[in-house]
Formats: sequence, C-alpha cells, structure tokens
Amino acid sequence: MTIVRLIFLSIVRRGGKALPILLGFILCWTTFFSLVTLSDSATEAAASTAARSGQPLFITPKREQVSFSFAGVTIAPDIAVKETYLSADIVEKMQATGAVLPKLVTTGQVAGKKVLLTGARLDDEMKYKATWNLNGTLPQPGDFLAGSKAAEILGLKPGKSLALKLPSGTILAGTVSTTLQETGGPEDQLLFIDLQRLQEALGKEDVLTFIEVPPGQTEMNNVQTIQELLGPTVTVSKATDAQSSRLELAGSLRRFTFLVGLMVMTISALLLFVTTANSVAERKSEMGIYHVLGFSQRSVKRIVLGEGMVLAGIGALVGALFGFGLAFFLLPWVGSEDLSLSFPVSSVLFGVTAAMLLALVSGLWPASRASNLDPVEAFRQV
Repeated sequence: MTIVRLIFLSIVRRGGKALPILLGFILCWTTFFSLVTLSDSATEAAASTAARSGQPLFITPKREQVSFSFAGVTIAPDIAVKETYLSADIVEKMQATGAVLPKLVTTGQVAGKKVLLTGARLDDEMKYKATWNLNGTLPQPGDFLAGSKAAEILGLKPGKSLALKLPSGTILAGTVSTTLQETGGPEDQLLFIDLQRLQEALGKEDVLTFIEVPPGQTEMNNVQTIQELLGPTVTVSKATDAQSSRLELAGSLRRFTFLVGLMVMTISALLLFVTTANSVAERKSEMGIYHVLGFSQRSVKRIVLGEGMVLAGIGALVGALFGFGLAFFLLPWVGSEDLSLSFPVSSVLFGVTAAMLLALVSGLWPASRASNLDPVEAFRQV
C-alpha cells in the first residue's frame, strides 16, 4: 500500500473528525477568495475607466476673496469680493493647442426646485467624455440634457418639456432630449444646455465660468506649462475626480483583502497545528503500528504531514469555488454595471499552494513527535 493511498484512507476512516476541520478551512478560504474576486474586479474596472476617461485639467478665473474674523473667531471665511469670469481670449489661446470644453454655469429653478445649469458645447462633450452614456436621442441646440441625479430629483425623462427660470427672471423653455446614465461624477447633478444659447439668455456672450481640458487632447497637459501660457489671471488645476476616488477605493479594498488573507492564513496555521497535535496524541497506538510494520520515521512523518496538506489543499480549492460563487451573488449589492467577474486562477493557485505550505510548516513538530514515538510506549495506549 502506497503512502498516498494510506493518507486518503486514513482521512476517510477518520471522516467524523476530519469533516469539521475541512469545513473550517472552506469557510476561511471562501471569505478570502470572495474578497479577492471582488477587489480584482473593482480594481480592473476602476483602472479601465480611468484609462478611458483620463484626468482632465480645469482653467478657472483667479478669485479675490476675503475672510472676516472677530475676536479670533472666523465669522465668514473666503467671501468672494466679486463674481469673476474667464474672457473669450483664453479659449482662443487654448484652442490653438488642441481641444477644449468651455462652460458657463448659473443657477436656476424648475418647479420651485433649485438646479445648476451648465452651458456647454454638447457635441464636443459627447465626443470627449468616454464615461457619458445617454438614455435618449442626441440633444439639439435648444434641448436640455439632464444628469442622472438631476433627472431623478426633478422628475425628468427624455421628451419631457421643461421651463427653467434664470436668476434674471428669464424663462428658458425646451425639451429634455436625453438623460445621462450615472457617471459617479459632478455631471450627475447638472442640467446642460447649449453654451451659446445660455450666454445669450444671460447677456454674457464673451465670458465663461471655467474651461475643461480633456486628457490627451492638447499639446500641453502639464499644469505649470498651461499656467505660464495663460498668465496669473487664471488658475490651472488637475481634477481629483470620481475616477481617482474609485482607484483609491479599489486600493483600499485590496489592502483590506490582504489583511483578511493574513488572518485566514494565521487561523489556518493555528487550526492545522492544534488539529495535527491532537491527532498524533489520540493515535499513538496507530503510530506504533506503523513502526512495527516497518515504516521508517520519515514515512510516518510524511503520513502525518500528508493528511494535513490534503485537508488544507481541498479546503482552499473548494473555498475558492464557493468564494467565486459568493462574489457573483454579492456583485449586485456591492458593484455597478461596469463590474464584471473573472475567475482568479492565479490567486487560486497561490492560495492552494500557500494552504498546503502552511499545513507542512504547522505540522512539522507534531509529525516529528509521531515519527519519534517508542512503539512499546505507543502500544500501552491500546
């Protein structure tokens, strides 16, 4: 009878004691692999979205602000001295270097509810915003485009008529031609309309609130270079947008998964050590029989270590399968439509190998005890 066959027969014979240990391994590794699968999916989706959308630059006017304090207490921090805008010549300078997305922002009211209205070149916005997906037809110059949250709050749907009251009292009337699917960015909160129409309605034909520079669409994507080109009257900054937040969240999830993995390995190692030590103590007579039958100390040690490694390997492998199933089940609650699961083959191979190595290391001392048992002393336990 080979040692491998003897190992499996021993596990089957001791099924009542081996099964709880196996279930413990499966539970630990199921938790770990479900987190690995979800974190890998979130990281891949965040990296893919960031690669498609990039990180834009924003050009805003330099604002004069003052703060009012009394007796050391700040009463009103950062009060704007006056409303400032970008002039049209800034757009001309930037357009000479590549594509830009100028915008004019104002407040408005729809059925008594306040909303931010953004004038933009919608054709260009659709061209350069990789994360924009529409529910409806492409907007015409007089139509509105509603972000997902704005549409939800205002009860807007494609084809619905809309009358928006500007601060001056002017009414902008039009049709909501489309709504945006949720992007996770500031666009979700906004209403959009053609830039020229909003400028004419506000009487601000030659000014803008800010300019967005799409990533990779100009000769200069460096903040300092653009700042030197435009001068001190503007501020150039790089956005810390939703995509950066997603990458940070995915990184945090990966770190949490790593900590859970350490806990799983620690628990598995302790479980293996205690189980193997107790098994050797309870099976002294069996160990003695192995010695009497002519098994060498090395063979006895291999039998004891092999049992632990088989249980650990099976537990990790079954836990990986259950973990992937659990991740698939949890995906609708923790993910979004851009998340997709893929079976983590490399992580499974690493996990199974690590589990078996843990079993090997954890069982060395109990296996050494079993191999060094005196057969005469062992038979006294019969």
